[in-house]
Amino acid sequence: MIRDDGLVVWLMRRIGLQVEVGVSRAVILTRRWAIKIPHPGRSLRMFLIGMIGNMDERLWSRFDERLCPVRYCAPGGLFLVMPRVQVVFREDSDLEREDVWLFFDEVPLVQDWNPENFGLLDGNLVCLDYATMWVDIDEVATWARQ
Repeated sequence: MIRDDGLVVWLMRRIGLQVEVGVSRAVILTRRWAIKIPHPGRSLRMFLIGMIGNMDERLWSRFDERLCPVRYCAPGGLFLVMPRVQVVFREDSDLEREDVWLFFDEVPLVQDWNPENFGLLDGNLVCLDYATMWVDIDEVATWARQ
């Protein structure tokens, strides 16, 4: 049975790939990498928002080490590659959720506080999903110049 995630995601899972699905993007997980693609099973509008999200993350990742680094982004945001990290907010996590609130005070790009959006990369807490179209661009520009 094909789920609401769409045919392409269903096929990827069927051949054994680990795939996580968000609102506008799907993430293919390998042992070392997280490959974000615009969600192919939703509307054209959501697919385009996924492409913009990939391009935004490519741009913003250079400004703060607390944002998971982008290793490669294909032209037009067709796919993006980040290192795979350990998601920290599960039952077995010893990290306090209050640590994440520091992101909101210090990094204006991080606006989506979902536990699965944060992980550990080389022992440091990083935000994994910071693509957003609803940021105050003046605030971000001021923050980036600091």
